[in-house]
Amino acid sequence: VVRALSEIARPRIGFVMRNHVGLDFASFDAEPGPMQSGQVLLVELHIDLPHLYPAHFSFSPYVSDAATESDTMCDWIDNALTLEVARGDRPVYGYIHVPCRVEVNARLHPHESRVHR
Repeated sequence: VVRALSEIARPRIGFVMRNHVGLDFASFDAEPGPMQSGQVLLVELHIDLPHLYPAHFSFSPYVSDAATESDTMCDWIDNALTLEVARGDRPVYGYIHVPCRVEVNARLHPHESRVHR
């Protein structure tokens, strides 16, 4: 829930996701349009997380005013929520396993695959 204590010309409402060593891993935000003093917004974050390496991750919600050159921070709750990602059913090499599909579209015979110069 976000309540504007004063007018915010261009609010940016979002979440920063950090990994287990405190490094910013990802961020998610939205710009709902100007907020008047006293206005309240209910904000929900829906994420389809990829397969992550087993570790703890935290989420820090924030509200900033993007109308200023430096994107003035209005409020920030550092590490408001922490979750543990357990080892999944398949290995994760690196930081994430990005869901994808790899297809073979054609099978060339050896004489067709030579490069002609």
